[in-house]
Amino acid sequence: MKNSETGKRVAIARKNAGLTQDRLAQLLGVTRGSCGHWEQEINTPSVSNLSRLAIELNVSFEWLATGRGKMEMELKGDINDVSKPSYGPEQNFLNSEKIRIIAAYDRGDRGKRVLILQTSEHISPK
Repeated sequence: MKNSETGKRVAIARKNAGLTQDRLAQLLGVTRGSCGHWEQEINTPSVSNLSRLAIELNVSFEWLATGRGKMEMELKGDINDVSKPSYGPEQNFLNSEKIRIIAAYDRGDRGKRVLILQTSEHISPK
């Protein structure tokens, strides 16, 4: 599939996940019409919505956005074990853990976003 066929990939992933457009829209907090427009390639999902789609549909962000790489999201290690990252410090890329943080940030109101930022700044090494 070509890069311009993001909508087709959204439809494939949604159907593979066993979701209707209505249910996917509810999970993302968008209208069913938005999901339909993405799948019909009338509109393209924003980066924020693409990351949320990848999480909800359990697919790779890269595959969903570009058509490259594997469709399935590859999680290394136990996703519930957040005691250490699943990547080395030299690797600076958007992985599933970062996508989850971005999605949580995007779903939050202003107060929650400030809390997420303050927490991440507090716990990260300087």
